[in-house]
Amino acid sequence: FGCDKYKSLCTQCPQVHRFAQKLVKNEHKRLIELFNSNQNIKIIAPSMWIKNIARESAVLKDAQIELIRNPIPKNFQIEVRSTLRSKMQVKEGEKIITFIAADLSNPNKGLQYLLNAFMRCNVEAVKNCIIFLIGNIDDISVPKNLKYLKFMNRNEKQIEEFMAVTDLLVVPSILDNSP
Repeated sequence: FGCDKYKSLCTQCPQVHRFAQKLVKNEHKRLIELFNSNQNIKIIAPSMWIKNIARESAVLKDAQIELIRNPIPKNFQIEVRSTLRSKMQVKEGEKIITFIAADLSNPNKGLQYLLNAFMRCNVEAVKNCIIFLIGNIDDISVPKNLKYLKFMNRNEKQIEEFMAVTDLLVVPSILDNSP
C-alpha cells in the first residue's frame, strides 16, 4: 500500500496508536536481534515478490529466506468440461466467472470491486453469467441482477473441477502474495 517503512525501523507507523509506537520499535529491534543471532530460523516465502520484500526489510535482510511456491499438483487431471458443467447444473450458453479466495470477506482480495463492477452492468449484460464465489464467508450481499453460487471449504479435487468449467477467472486483489 505504498508504505516502505519496513525497510528501516518502523517507529511512527500510522497503523499503530501513538501509545503503542514504542512497543513496535522495541519489538522491531528484538526481531532484528533474533534473526541475526539464530541461524536455525528460515523464512519461507510463497512468491518471489514476498521474498524480495522480505529481503529489503530491516528485520529480515540478513535472515535465511527460501522460496517455496504454492504448488499445483503434478497429477492435475480434469474430467470432461461438459460433464462437469452438467454435474454443476450449468446451462448451455451460460458463462462462469470465478472468484476464489481462502476468505472471501478479506478486503485485500477485492471481492467488493468485482461486485461493484457487476452492479454497474445492466441485466442484459449479465443474464447468462454465473459467478462462482469459492472460499469461506458468512454473509455476502450480491447484486440482484446476478446469479451466483457460493462454495465453502472445498478440497483440491473440487477446486480443479471449478477451474475446469470456469470461463473467466477474476483476480481483483489489491494485495496478494502470488495471484
